[in-house]
Amino acid sequence: MNAHPCWECASTNGLTRLPHGRICVGCRRRRHYHPETCPRCELVRPLAWLRDDVVVCASCAGVESIFACIECGREDHPYGLNRCARCFLRERLTDLLTDPVTGQIHHQLGPVFDELVNSERPQTGLWWLRKKPGVGPQLLGQMACGAVEISHDIFRALPSDRSHDYLRTLLVAVGVLGPIEIRIERMLPWIEDVVAELPCDDAALIRRFAHWPVLRQKR
Repeated sequence: MNAHPCWECASTNGLTRLPHGRICVGCRRRRHYHPETCPRCELVRPLAWLRDDVVVCASCAGVESIFACIECGREDHPYGLNRCARCFLRERLTDLLTDPVTGQIHHQLGPVFDELVNSERPQTGLWWLRKKPGVGPQLLGQMACGAVEISHDIFRALPSDRSHDYLRTLLVAVGVLGPIEIRIERMLPWIEDVVAELPCDDAALIRRFAHWPVLRQKR
């Protein structure tokens, strides 16, 4: 039996040494993901150091934080034991959006990189990149390497589904593409589906009605 178990729960699973004892992987993760107000400095930080029988943050304990990201040094947005979600996201976006010709983030997609990396919840960006089937990230990667152009015409040729609409809305929001009304854009492929099996004259009549009286008024 381990003579020096976790100071908090007495577990011996994945111990990390602290000045006053050891902390197990479960307690370390719990304290990292659930920061509290430090009773000394009153900042919201992970608390795991005993000082005069009070649990405080690393700064108030005068030690280096075991919760700090090894890249940026921040304790927020945990995403594993050693790196934060923002640094993981920056790495994966760099791989996705780098122009193979210049070796830099594609000049048109820089605003997308900045928006996602600096978002309030970088974990959401990581989830989006990992989500199956990954239609949006895959299309972004194709844009970055020059396989497809960065334009509204690309989206008009693709299915108008949630994945494509989300990416298109993001590109508009950060100024990569010009402003559109996404609800009108969704109607265009729907109109074509409606008239696909109609006689040519009927289809042409419905298209004219849809594009001029209806869509023109909505625009």
